Amino acid sequence: MDNLKKIIFLLLFIISFKASFSNVINDLLFSTSSNVGFAILKINPDAFSSALSGSSTTGYNSPSSFLLNPASSSSFQTKSIIVTTIYSSGFSNNYSVALKFPFSIGTFSFAALSSISDTIQLRNENPTEDPLGYYRFNSYFFSLGYSNSITEGVFVGLSSTAINENSFLLNKTSFVANAGVLIEFEKFFNLKVGLSTLNIGFRTRYDENSLDYIIPPFTIRAGASFDLVFSNIKNRFFSDFIKVNDQEYKISFGYDGEILEILSLRLGFLINDPTKFLSLGVGVRNNRISINYSFVPYKYGLGFDNCVSLNYNF
Repeated sequence: MDNLKKIIFLLLFIISFKASFSNVINDLLFSTSSNVGFAILKINPDAFSSALSGSSTTGYNSPSSFLLNPASSSSFQTKSIIVTTIYSSGFSNNYSVALKFPFSIGTFSFAALSSISDTIQLRNENPTEDPLGYYRFNSYFFSLGYSNSITEGVFVGLSSTAINENSFLLNKTSFVANAGVLIEFEKFFNLKVGLSTLNIGFRTRYDENSLDYIIPPFTIRAGASFDLVFSNIKNRFFSDFIKVNDQEYKISFGYDGEILEILSLRLGFLINDPTKFLSLGVGVRNNRISINYSFVPYKYGLGFDNCVSLNYNF
């Protein structure tokens, strides 16, 4: 009966959301006239939950743990601090720090991230062609989130993010909101199903003297995960669907094998992305500390990502 209630809740949430915001979603996701900006959110449209996950290889790049921003079961743990760095060869260096504080009234989360690029080559739909030009940017964001359980196995969350990005002589600042719901079926292979809307924001002028504007890259994300245990190895499988408004949809699949609750081996695939397709990862942990590493190569020899993160529970 509890599982039936959760399924009915999820269906009602999707139906009511679509009925209320179908026109808005259609404009935000499929409008060809929108001038979409903020490079950091186009590279990783779910940067807040990536920082909270303890490894910024989740979901969009490659799923190493199930995380749907901002209603995530991983937010309902002990107090913790997560520090992550990502080196993208020929692209950018990313640094993030995140804090999670569970209280009786819910879980509060905070994350700060900086992304400092070297020189990014702008490319059209065919990444193998000569670059259209070169682009440099420095991005910074600060996020505050709140998650709570509204009933057993059903979590909702809200978060707000302030973004500042400098490129060429332009300085852009905006605020975006995120909302999500996550439903857990613990007795059924620990199945988790989630839906979130990300980067909901208003038009932002380049400067006060310009009529040009940009909008944050509105994103819809949905996913699921489940667990299977064989011979002391906990196997976790993931799938994610992500649609950024001015990009093609992407589907990711991931695997996380946890051996003796100490060592994790991870594998992820990304479908319908012009540059990324694979992720390999490893993690070690004890009751207090976990260390994660992942390697994400790019197609066509365009480079690779190295990600290292440290998670400390206190």
